Amino acid sequence: MPVDEFFAQLVAFLHTLKPEIATDPEPTTHLWAEGYIDSLGMLELVFFLEEMLGSQIPLEGDFLPTFFTMEAIYATYIAQVERQAS
Repeated sequence: MPVDEFFAQLVAFLHTLKPEIATDPEPTTHLWAEGYIDSLGMLELVFFLEEMLGSQIPLEGDFLPTFFTMEAIYATYIAQVERQAS
């Protein structure tokens, strides 16, 4: 999936979680610090990504930083899956 398409889908999803936040996050916006993600939103985000990927996301070790920005989520989960598929 192209990075721009992923970011667009993720921004739309984040707005369903926090509709009161009117601005779109940038790829490098810290999603936790800016209030786009909280502990419940994290679970919903994982489910959203698993649906998108069609597979389970392994949450082991120090995985939390991989969810700090959209850029990190893409690099860790989307681009990695695409590299493995090629």
